[in-house]
Amino acid sequence: MRNLQGVISAFACATGALFAVSGLAQTPPRVPAAQQVPVDVGNATASGPDAYGTAATTVVKIHASTFRPECGSTTLTAYWNTGLTYIESNYNGCLLYAPVQLPAGALVTQVGFDGYDIDPSLDIDWGIYWVSVDSSDATGDIAWYTSGQTGGSFSVTVNLASPPTVDSNKYYFALVDLRESGQHMCIKGMRVAYKLQVSPAPGTATFSDVPTNYWAFQYIEALAASGITAGCGGGNFCPGSPVTRDQMAVFLAKALGLNWPN
Repeated sequence: MRNLQGVISAFACATGALFAVSGLAQTPPRVPAAQQVPVDVGNATASGPDAYGTAATTVVKIHASTFRPECGSTTLTAYWNTGLTYIESNYNGCLLYAPVQLPAGALVTQVGFDGYDIDPSLDIDWGIYWVSVDSSDATGDIAWYTSGQTGGSFSVTVNLASPPTVDSNKYYFALVDLRESGQHMCIKGMRVAYKLQVSPAPGTATFSDVPTNYWAFQYIEALAASGITAGCGGGNFCPGSPVTRDQMAVFLAKALGLNWPN
Protein backbone atom coordinates (compact mmCIF):
# COMPACT_ATOMS: atom_id res chain seq x y z
CA MET A 1 0.00 0.00 0.00
CA ARG A 2 1.33 3.38 -0.94
CA ASN A 3 -0.03 6.82 -0.19
CA LEU A 4 0.06 9.51 -2.85
CA GLN A 5 -0.75 12.77 -1.10
CA GLY A 6 -0.95 16.33 -2.23
CA VAL A 7 -1.88 15.46 -5.81
CA ILE A 8 -3.74 18.61 -6.83
CA SER A 9 -3.75 19.75 -10.47
CA ALA A 10 -5.29 22.80 -12.09
CA PHE A 11 -8.38 21.41 -13.78
CA ALA A 12 -8.56 24.54 -15.91
CA CYS A 13 -5.34 23.56 -17.66
CA ALA A 14 -6.99 20.37 -18.82
CA THR A 15 -10.11 22.11 -20.01
CA GLY A 16 -9.05 24.92 -22.24
CA ALA A 17 -6.63 27.24 -20.42
CA LEU A 18 -3.78 25.97 -22.53
CA PHE A 19 -1.87 29.21 -22.78
CA ALA A 20 -2.48 31.70 -19.99
CA VAL A 21 -0.78 34.48 -21.91
CA SER A 22 -3.34 34.18 -24.70
CA GLY A 23 -6.17 35.27 -22.41
CA LEU A 24 -8.15 32.02 -22.61
CA ALA A 25 -10.57 31.26 -19.81
CA GLN A 26 -8.98 29.61 -16.80
CA THR A 27 -12.13 28.39 -15.04
CA PRO A 28 -13.41 24.79 -15.17
CA PRO A 29 -16.08 24.08 -17.81
CA ARG A 30 -19.69 23.89 -16.74
CA VAL A 31 -20.52 20.25 -16.22
CA PRO A 32 -23.68 19.30 -18.16
CA ALA A 33 -26.78 17.83 -16.61
CA ALA A 34 -26.27 14.10 -16.28
CA GLN A 35 -28.55 11.40 -17.63
CA GLN A 36 -29.55 8.82 -15.04
CA VAL A 37 -28.48 5.25 -15.86
CA PRO A 38 -28.98 2.07 -13.80
CA VAL A 39 -26.17 0.04 -12.35
CA ASP A 40 -26.63 -2.73 -14.91
CA VAL A 41 -27.46 -1.53 -18.42
CA GLY A 42 -29.30 -4.18 -20.40
CA ASN A 43 -28.23 -5.28 -23.88
CA ALA A 44 -24.79 -3.70 -23.51
CA THR A 45 -22.47 -5.26 -26.05
CA ALA A 46 -19.28 -6.66 -24.57
CA SER A 47 -16.28 -5.01 -26.22
CA GLY A 48 -13.49 -7.21 -27.43
CA PRO A 49 -9.73 -6.61 -27.31
CA ASP A 50 -7.96 -4.10 -29.53
CA ALA A 51 -8.67 -4.92 -33.16
CA TYR A 52 -8.56 -3.38 -36.62
CA GLY A 53 -11.08 -2.79 -39.37
CA THR A 54 -14.40 -0.96 -39.48
CA ALA A 55 -16.33 -3.91 -38.05
CA ALA A 56 -14.01 -4.44 -35.06
CA THR A 57 -14.27 -2.71 -31.68
CA THR A 58 -11.25 -1.24 -29.93
CA VAL A 59 -11.40 -0.48 -26.21
CA VAL A 60 -9.38 2.33 -24.59
CA LYS A 61 -8.98 1.72 -20.86
CA ILE A 62 -8.33 4.70 -18.58
CA HIS A 63 -6.68 3.30 -15.46
CA ALA A 64 -7.50 4.79 -12.07
CA SER A 65 -3.91 5.91 -11.52
CA THR A 66 -4.15 8.40 -14.39
CA PHE A 67 -6.96 10.42 -12.79
CA ARG A 68 -6.06 13.71 -11.10
CA PRO A 69 -8.25 15.67 -8.69
CA GLU A 70 -9.32 19.30 -8.70
CA CYS A 71 -10.68 19.84 -5.21
CA GLY A 72 -10.28 22.17 -2.29
CA SER A 73 -9.09 19.39 0.01
CA THR A 74 -8.36 15.93 -1.33
CA THR A 75 -6.45 12.86 -0.29
CA LEU A 76 -5.51 10.42 -3.04
CA THR A 77 -4.57 6.96 -1.81
CA ALA A 78 -3.66 4.06 -4.12
CA TYR A 79 -4.16 0.44 -3.08
CA TRP A 80 -2.13 -1.37 -5.71
CA ASN A 81 -2.87 -4.83 -4.35
CA THR A 82 -6.56 -4.49 -5.26
CA GLY A 83 -6.15 -2.40 -8.38
CA LEU A 84 -8.42 0.31 -6.97
CA THR A 85 -7.57 3.94 -6.47
CA TYR A 86 -9.40 5.51 -3.55
CA ILE A 87 -10.50 9.12 -3.69
CA GLU A 88 -11.52 10.75 -0.42
CA SER A 89 -13.16 14.12 -0.97
CA ASN A 90 -13.88 16.70 1.70
CA TYR A 91 -14.93 19.28 -0.84
CA ASN A 92 -18.36 19.83 -2.35
CA GLY A 93 -17.83 19.44 -6.09
CA CYS A 94 -14.63 17.45 -6.52
CA LEU A 95 -13.72 16.81 -10.17
CA LEU A 96 -11.44 13.94 -11.20
CA TYR A 97 -10.10 13.87 -14.74
CA ALA A 98 -7.79 11.88 -17.00
CA PRO A 99 -6.78 12.25 -20.67
CA VAL A 100 -8.31 9.93 -23.27
CA GLN A 101 -6.44 9.17 -26.50
CA LEU A 102 -8.87 8.55 -29.37
CA PRO A 103 -8.05 8.40 -33.11
CA ALA A 104 -9.55 11.15 -35.25
CA GLY A 105 -12.52 10.02 -37.30
CA ALA A 106 -13.33 7.02 -35.09
CA LEU A 107 -16.91 6.32 -34.03
CA VAL A 108 -17.34 6.18 -30.23
CA THR A 109 -19.90 3.44 -29.57
CA GLN A 110 -19.71 2.65 -25.87
CA VAL A 111 -18.50 4.01 -22.52
CA GLY A 112 -18.05 2.29 -19.18
CA PHE A 113 -17.17 3.06 -15.58
CA ASP A 114 -15.87 0.56 -13.00
CA GLY A 115 -15.32 1.19 -9.32
CA TYR A 116 -16.43 0.73 -5.75
CA ASP A 117 -19.06 2.94 -4.14
CA ILE A 118 -18.28 3.51 -0.46
CA ASP A 119 -21.36 5.63 0.24
CA PRO A 120 -24.54 4.04 -1.21
CA SER A 121 -26.62 7.15 -0.51
CA LEU A 122 -24.73 9.35 -3.00
CA ASP A 123 -24.73 9.23 -6.80
CA ILE A 124 -21.72 9.56 -9.10
CA ASP A 125 -21.58 11.70 -12.25
CA TRP A 126 -19.17 10.52 -14.94
CA GLY A 127 -18.52 10.68 -18.66
CA ILE A 128 -16.28 11.82 -21.50
CA TYR A 129 -15.75 15.56 -21.89
CA TRP A 130 -13.98 17.60 -24.56
CA VAL A 131 -12.43 21.03 -25.05
CA SER A 132 -11.68 22.65 -28.40
CA VAL A 133 -8.16 23.03 -29.72
CA ASP A 134 -8.77 26.53 -31.11
CA SER A 135 -9.00 29.78 -29.16
CA SER A 136 -12.80 29.60 -28.85
CA ASP A 137 -12.29 27.53 -25.67
CA ALA A 138 -15.53 25.67 -26.39
CA THR A 139 -16.39 22.64 -24.23
CA GLY A 140 -18.93 19.83 -24.29
CA ASP A 141 -19.43 16.14 -23.74
CA ILE A 142 -19.99 12.99 -25.79
CA ALA A 143 -21.38 10.99 -22.87
CA TRP A 144 -22.43 12.15 -19.41
CA TYR A 145 -24.31 10.04 -16.87
CA THR A 146 -25.35 9.74 -13.25
CA SER A 147 -24.95 6.29 -11.75
CA GLY A 148 -27.09 5.64 -8.69
CA GLN A 149 -25.12 2.90 -6.94
CA THR A 150 -26.24 0.87 -3.93
CA GLY A 151 -22.78 0.47 -2.43
CA GLY A 152 -19.99 -1.98 -3.19
CA SER A 153 -18.37 -2.87 -6.52
CA PHE A 154 -20.08 -1.74 -9.70
CA SER A 155 -19.53 -1.90 -13.45
CA VAL A 156 -21.63 0.34 -15.71
CA THR A 157 -21.59 -0.06 -19.49
CA VAL A 158 -23.60 2.16 -21.82
CA ASN A 159 -24.08 1.85 -25.59
CA LEU A 160 -24.33 5.33 -27.09
CA ALA A 161 -27.61 5.83 -28.91
CA SER A 162 -26.06 8.42 -31.26
CA PRO A 163 -22.38 7.49 -31.54
CA PRO A 164 -20.23 10.62 -32.05
CA THR A 165 -17.23 10.87 -34.34
CA VAL A 166 -13.89 11.81 -32.79
CA ASP A 167 -12.95 15.33 -33.89
CA SER A 168 -9.25 16.12 -34.45
CA ASN A 169 -9.98 19.69 -33.27
CA LYS A 170 -10.89 18.56 -29.75
CA TYR A 171 -9.11 17.24 -26.68
CA TYR A 172 -10.93 14.42 -24.88
CA PHE A 173 -10.76 13.40 -21.23
CA ALA A 174 -12.62 11.22 -18.75
CA LEU A 175 -14.37 13.12 -15.98
CA VAL A 176 -15.83 12.02 -12.64
CA ASP A 177 -17.79 14.46 -10.49
CA LEU A 178 -18.20 13.81 -6.75
CA ARG A 179 -20.95 16.29 -6.04
CA GLU A 180 -21.41 15.93 -2.30
CA SER A 181 -19.22 17.04 0.58
CA GLY A 182 -17.41 14.12 2.15
CA GLN A 183 -18.27 11.75 -0.71
CA HIS A 184 -15.96 8.73 -0.87
CA MET A 185 -15.50 6.23 -3.67
CA CYS A 186 -12.98 4.04 -5.46
CA ILE A 187 -12.15 4.17 -9.15
CA LYS A 188 -10.94 1.14 -11.05
CA GLY A 189 -11.10 2.97 -14.33
CA MET A 190 -13.21 4.02 -17.28
CA ARG A 191 -13.61 2.48 -20.72
CA VAL A 192 -14.22 4.01 -24.16
CA ALA A 193 -15.00 1.72 -27.10
CA TYR A 194 -14.73 2.87 -30.70
CA LYS A 195 -14.83 1.62 -34.27
CA LEU A 196 -12.70 2.90 -37.13
CA GLN A 197 -14.44 4.49 -40.11
CA VAL A 198 -13.61 5.16 -43.75
CA SER A 199 -13.42 8.88 -44.50
CA PRO A 200 -16.55 10.43 -46.04
CA ALA A 201 -16.53 10.77 -49.82
CA PRO A 202 -15.40 14.15 -51.20
CA GLY A 203 -17.59 16.25 -53.44
CA THR A 204 -15.38 15.91 -56.52
CA ALA A 205 -13.68 12.88 -58.08
CA THR A 206 -9.91 12.42 -58.13
CA PHE A 207 -9.92 9.94 -61.04
CA SER A 208 -11.79 10.47 -64.29
CA ASP A 209 -12.91 6.83 -64.45
CA VAL A 210 -14.27 6.79 -60.87
CA PRO A 211 -17.18 9.28 -60.79
CA THR A 212 -18.90 10.32 -57.58
CA ASN A 213 -21.77 7.87 -58.22
CA TYR A 214 -19.46 4.87 -58.60
CA TRP A 215 -20.18 2.22 -55.96
CA ALA A 216 -16.61 2.19 -54.59
CA PHE A 217 -16.03 5.94 -54.93
CA GLN A 218 -15.71 6.60 -51.17
CA TYR A 219 -13.18 3.82 -50.66
CA ILE A 220 -11.04 4.60 -53.70
CA GLU A 221 -10.94 8.26 -52.67
CA ALA A 222 -9.83 7.21 -49.17
CA LEU A 223 -6.94 5.23 -50.66
CA ALA A 224 -5.90 8.17 -52.82
CA ALA A 225 -6.16 10.70 -49.95
CA SER A 226 -4.00 8.52 -47.69
CA GLY A 227 -1.29 8.17 -50.35
CA ILE A 228 -1.78 4.43 -50.81
CA THR A 229 -2.50 4.76 -54.52
CA ALA A 230 -2.00 7.35 -57.25
CA GLY A 231 -4.03 5.44 -59.82
CA CYS A 232 -2.89 3.71 -62.99
CA GLY A 233 -1.76 6.85 -64.81
CA GLY A 234 -3.31 9.47 -67.02
CA GLY A 235 -5.66 10.61 -64.24
CA ASN A 236 -7.35 7.21 -64.11
CA PHE A 237 -7.68 4.55 -61.43
CA CYS A 238 -8.57 1.60 -63.71
CA PRO A 239 -11.04 0.12 -61.23
CA GLY A 240 -11.76 -2.95 -63.35
CA SER A 241 -8.15 -3.94 -63.97
CA PRO A 242 -6.59 -6.85 -62.04
CA VAL A 243 -4.01 -6.09 -59.34
CA THR A 244 -0.64 -7.81 -59.60
CA ARG A 245 1.36 -9.09 -56.64
CA ASP A 246 3.85 -6.22 -56.86
CA GLN A 247 1.04 -3.66 -56.94
CA MET A 248 -0.56 -5.30 -53.93
CA ALA A 249 2.81 -5.12 -52.13
CA VAL A 250 2.83 -1.36 -52.69
CA PHE A 251 -0.74 -1.00 -51.43
CA LEU A 252 -0.10 -3.01 -48.27
CA ALA A 253 3.28 -1.44 -47.47
CA LYS A 254 1.85 2.07 -47.75
CA ALA A 255 -1.36 1.22 -45.88
CA LEU A 256 0.52 -0.35 -42.95
CA GLY A 257 3.39 2.14 -42.99
CA LEU A 258 5.96 -0.63 -43.05
CA ASN A 259 9.39 0.54 -41.98
CA TRP A 260 12.50 -1.60 -41.56
CA PRO A 261 15.39 0.61 -40.44
CA ASN A 262 17.85 -2.30 -40.38
